[in-house]
Amino acid sequence: MERTQTYIYEFDDFCVDPGRRLSLGGDGRPLPLTPKAFDTLVYLVQHTDVVLGKETPMRAIWADTAVEENNLNQCISALRRALGEKRAEHRYIVTVPGRGYRFVAPVSKRKPPVVADSAEPITSIAVLPFQPLARDNRDESLEMGMADTLIARLSGIQI
Repeated sequence: MERTQTYIYEFDDFCVDPGRRLSLGGDGRPLPLTPKAFDTLVYLVQHTDVVLGKETPMRAIWADTAVEENNLNQCISALRRALGEKRAEHRYIVTVPGRGYRFVAPVSKRKPPVVADSAEPITSIAVLPFQPLARDNRDESLEMGMADTLIARLSGIQI
């Protein structure tokens, strides 16, 4: 099964990672967003500099649910608060009267870091000889004996 490519979106000091459903502020703390407000933010940053009629994001965010336009308005309002926009300040989201919304901040996108997926579990372990805490009380046969005993016990474990 092929994974769809997701990106991490960055604007000003904010970071939005749709794959991990995480949005961070400039201080590195997660933004206090409801799931639908987060989905609204993702939709806006994915369609930056495009005037989105209210119906388009509503169909995308509430795909199988009948909701009123006020739900989108509430999400936009919550986003403005979370992003720190003051009244009549439009650094991120602009309301275009009679048409919809537009995300106006410059957005950069980057691929998320690759996490290695190992198809096979790790089935080996290395055991090194034990070392005493006090260097002047060293007993090499005890150190090697403890390591050998541990190896013997670990080899008897069925995975």
